[in-house]
Amino acid sequence: MISSTIRSVQSLPEHKDRFKKLQVHLEICERCHEALADKRLTDLVALEQDLATRVVNLKAVDKELLQFLQDPALDLSLKLRLMLLCEAQLTEEGQSARLQDLAAQHLGRAAARKLRTWAEALRRLREGRERRMRRSRAGSGVEGDSFTGDSPRRARLWRWRPRLATLLQDLAAGNLDPAHFRCLRSQNLAGRVHSSVVIFVVGGITLPEIRATHEVAAALPGTQAYIGGSCLLTPRQLVELCEAF
Repeated sequence: MISSTIRSVQSLPEHKDRFKKLQVHLEICERCHEALADKRLTDLVALEQDLATRVVNLKAVDKELLQFLQDPALDLSLKLRLMLLCEAQLTEEGQSARLQDLAAQHLGRAAARKLRTWAEALRRLREGRERRMRRSRAGSGVEGDSFTGDSPRRARLWRWRPRLATLLQDLAAGNLDPAHFRCLRSQNLAGRVHSSVVIFVVGGITLPEIRATHEVAAALPGTQAYIGGSCLLTPRQLVELCEAF
């Protein structure tokens, strides 16, 4: 009785179609697992996460990095991505020169030039950040200085003094200067309380800025704030907290 029922069910067109779909999904899963194993993507992602959170042992990183660079099954783009991440996160003395030597040896001269260009840009970025931090500690940074002049190229966002909360409050009160914000220069928009505000932070947005924006928007009845950025920056304190574990 049971066997005949099973045969009857299996003979149904719906059952055959469902079984074919399951076979297709099974084949897709098998190919995905094969790709993960062949390209060692699981190990590669684990190393990238360790580097991104700086929970690393330098000797272990050197050993794993060399294994990935010598693996012919890995794409050049994956190897270069790993080198760029090492360049950005490992700041020990002589580290940059050593990575460039490894790139020239295992990835070729073109990849080594790309890494050298990235390292130079990263060095200038770090030096600029250090100069701004020194000016901030010396008390030379004033919020109003961030928007001097009409040229957008001269406008700067002081990241250690997030201004989004103040800007939203001034926007709701109609106190923003249209000379600094082109979107407010229309007479129809001047002094008007906006029900929706879209904010995009060039260079990446931080978690404190997201929180401040939503707190101010929640305190203003009828106002909705949509906030985004070119990336989400991880605060240094959060990284240090992850390292502690």
